[in-house]
Amino acid sequence: MSSSGRAVSLGAIVFFALGFAAISAHAEEDLRSAFENGTRLESQGRYSEAADALEHLGSAHLGQPYADDALFEAALIAEEHLGDPARAERLYSQLTVGFPQSRLLRRARNKAEALASALRTGSDLLRDFEAILRVGSTPDAVTRMERLVSSHPEFALADRAIFWQGSTYAELGKEADAVAHFKLVEQRFPSSEWAGRAKKARADLALRHGRLSDAKKLYQELSRAPLGLDRLGGNEGLTMVRTARFRQTFFWVALIYFVAFILVHARAYVKSRPRGLPTEVLFYLPIAALFVLSSLAADRQVAWAMALIAAGGGLIVCLVAGSFGARPVKWREAILRAGMTALAVTALFMIAVHLNGLTDLVLETFKSGPER
Repeated sequence: MSSSGRAVSLGAIVFFALGFAAISAHAEEDLRSAFENGTRLESQGRYSEAADALEHLGSAHLGQPYADDALFEAALIAEEHLGDPARAERLYSQLTVGFPQSRLLRRARNKAEALASALRTGSDLLRDFEAILRVGSTPDAVTRMERLVSSHPEFALADRAIFWQGSTYAELGKEADAVAHFKLVEQRFPSSEWAGRAKKARADLALRHGRLSDAKKLYQELSRAPLGLDRLGGNEGLTMVRTARFRQTFFWVALIYFVAFILVHARAYVKSRPRGLPTEVLFYLPIAALFVLSSLAADRQVAWAMALIAAGGGLIVCLVAGSFGARPVKWREAILRAGMTALAVTALFMIAVHLNGLTDLVLETFKSGPER
């Protein structure tokens, strides 16, 4: 072939390559536009139309850009908005088969497997279950879930349903009912992941209410569980129990010191027989009242803590000033008294913070500074 012939052939190849690239780019742009149209329908609340459009895009263009995203989004809409778990499972499975290289493959496979397991007892039951979850943590939702589980003990997600009941009872403040349902999960489904979660939930409740021995026992059982997540939760729980015990010990030491300080100074106050309130109290009261009133705008727990600190601080000021204000003291005694009073104020602060559950908030504030 002559040089001119080779040049013509090369030019033809380049021409066709550029043309193919232009056609591919145009086709990809069409697919992107179709995908955006489907998501636009979803954002408008037209879920049925959106799911149909996205499913058609994904099914008709297997292996093409945006097609796997379209199938995944259509499956999500079917699962979360249309209450059609069977369709969602089919679309997730279709993605795993048609797009083995997709970045969404792992998520789609996990969702497909979870839905396939949940659908073992029928799509109607699963649909009812998900409808109850969408209602939220209300007494009516708990009653409906109780009815579903009792009427269909074979329900594939019975372990999760009973756990949800326990969690909802805990949110509603019915701890006895919550613990009963958590125990039921552990007894009926000992090998389920929800059994470990139920045990941790019981341990967390015990820890929250200061039953440290019960909490420690449950966390120890979790730390020996076969599932890694259960062991992790158990070990973290044991750390929290140790922290709670340290704080509890610190609280009792502070309380004993504060009570002893008040008793000693109350005795001295009675002996000194002061006339009327010490002048220091009159200066203290308006400042303390201002701080308490300011704390009311922040948080109820903070306000209670501030009120306790203000009341205790007023008692300290009154007793210290009334006991020793009328007589001269040596500098050593003054330093000792100042140190003991500072410790009493610190103890009062620790007592108020602990009783109102603000220890973590205070520590985080010291560590990171106040929120702005």
